Amino acid sequence: MLLLALHTAGVSAVTVDNTSVLLLVIAIVCLLAPWLTKIRFGEFEAEIGPKEVGRLKEKVAKHIPEPPEAKSTALAAERTRAAETISNLVIIDPVLALAKLRIELEKVLAALYEAAGIPERLKRPVSASKLVRRLTDIEVIPRELSGAILELIQLCNRAIHGEDIRPSQAEAIVDQGARLLEYLYDHLSEFRFEPKGTQEINKEELGKYMGAKYRVVTVIPYVDKPVRITRVLNQEAFDRFLEGYEEYAEFIVEVSKIAE
Repeated sequence: MLLLALHTAGVSAVTVDNTSVLLLVIAIVCLLAPWLTKIRFGEFEAEIGPKEVGRLKEKVAKHIPEPPEAKSTALAAERTRAAETISNLVIIDPVLALAKLRIELEKVLAALYEAAGIPERLKRPVSASKLVRRLTDIEVIPRELSGAILELIQLCNRAIHGEDIRPSQAEAIVDQGARLLEYLYDHLSEFRFEPKGTQEINKEELGKYMGAKYRVVTVIPYVDKPVRITRVLNQEAFDRFLEGYEEYAEFIVEVSKIAE
């Protein structure tokens, strides 16, 4: 303002040329750089700033107040591995970490869609945003939480497509993404083991089931010569067989009660 006043007054001792103005603008921009969160050039506008990340954090904290207790399952292990990979990657390459986060989100959303027992299968790739909307419509994902998931996906997409983002903001997004992944994986576990039907039986029927023998068919997927194995087990033997099942090199393909 002082330079403008002196220049307007025509003070001969002060000369304001284009170079002076340019240097002044550069000095002001450098001074304000820490507070700049928006870049605009013509019709193009890019912004991933603290306010957006803060809004995401508020939504996640509101609907997932406390992290759920850790569960010792294959899904929990998969979730932990994914979160650790993303957390390590954000230090090296923030954009790549957000790309990995988006991939993990899409993966668990697609698994939820399949586990929900929806007749319409995913015959071709569907965007993560569309998956969220479909799962929300059928009430698999709470509507109040879907907004946070959609916002997370949007922030990841913007970073992937070239919008500038500071490492600190990327780390904050990854932290919130890890909490959402944890929630979705736990949700997936519930859907995978949710009963499809319940029917009351009497004690006589219960006794027949407990005393019956079962035909259990398993497959061992050897590389050269896969084999199918058939066992006949009572309830006690079946319980022992299932102990440590996740460590077996074979998997169950059929269980049927042997007729009396």
